[in-house]
Amino acid sequence: MRNLFVMVLVCVLLVGFGVSCEKTATEASASPELAVPLTEIPASYGSLEAVTAVSEYPGWFQLWFQDEAGTIRIVRVQMAQNLMHKQVKTINRTPGA
Repeated sequence: MRNLFVMVLVCVLLVGFGVSCEKTATEASASPELAVPLTEIPASYGSLEAVTAVSEYPGWFQLWFQDEAGTIRIVRVQMAQNLMHKQVKTINRTPGA
């Protein structure tokens, strides 16, 4: 009877730990399809205006650039592995009326 109690207790603990654990994001997680080595950022992107971070992507930062025409570019970088996201987001601006 005591062995049965111990086995049930162990099963309950294993199930409890398995359900309560959640996978966490790691800084090292970067898909090779999405990122390339960070070697340079073109000067044509303009001046660096801001740096932001999003908690959903730990270790990644967004660098916000603005060129002379007012075009905004967002470059996502991961400094721990020296990576840059392949897709640079561009926001074109039109002259005011």
